[in-house]
Amino acid sequence: MLIGSRYTKNSKIINWSMYRRIFSLLSNFLAKLLLRIPCTDYTNGFRFYSRRAAEIVVNKCGKIGDGFIVLSEIIVVLHSNNHKIGELSTVFVNRKRGESSVNLKLIISSLFGLIKLYFLKKKRHGI
Repeated sequence: MLIGSRYTKNSKIINWSMYRRIFSLLSNFLAKLLLRIPCTDYTNGFRFYSRRAAEIVVNKCGKIGDGFIVLSEIIVVLHSNNHKIGELSTVFVNRKRGESSVNLKLIISSLFGLIKLYFLKKKRHGI
């Protein structure tokens, strides 16, 4: 899997509020702290999958919760199945139309999902 990362050395984020930047950085920091998978952007959906990785995602993911947590779940499942996870620098430009789907309910749900992923990974790997 290849992620168009917002947080590699040469990446840029354009037109995000300070609140959104802080929330995203904290989310990715917490995911990295708990999941310990070498990745800088657990929450970005701009990804490319090999056919084999896509088949694993379809068959094994979506059990933790809805929303953004599925993006972190995919990383955990692919990593635990020995798939390579790469990242490319990207320029992320915030949308000009529409609004973000991030709300308090989704944030709380994702936090609980991240904790579930932590214990799932711990159970699988005996960490």
